[in-house]
Amino acid sequence: MTDEGMRLFHALADRAPAEREAYYAGHGTVQAIREEVESLLFFDGTGGDPVGERVAAAVGDLFAEGPALPGGGRCGPYRLVRLLGHGGMGAVYLANRDDGEISQRVAMPSSSAGCRVTKRAGEIARATW
Repeated sequence: MTDEGMRLFHALADRAPAEREAYYAGHGTVQAIREEVESLLFFDGTGGDPVGERVAAAVGDLFAEGPALPGGGRCGPYRLVRLLGHGGMGAVYLANRDDGEISQRVAMPSSSAGCRVTKRAGEIARATW
């Protein structure tokens, strides 16, 4: 960061974008310095809050009402809570076992084949669709 860039950053940090544009134009600010200052302002929070915006969006997605869960929201002893993610091979749901035998939270993969829960000796229940 150049001294001029730091000086401009401190001078413009509290100004609105239109005021900054007028300042740059009125003072003949070099484009490279202007881009450097605008980049700093963007991440400073006065020109936007990209991290905060992403966190807010993720929290909104987490608590948003999603699409209807397959199988009426159940797969065997598991109650599907919400979609965790999806891709080319299917989707993965957060699920809770709520049949009274075991209290368990699992990530349950799904495919177009339907709901099927299998148990193998020594393994925790594994759910597949």
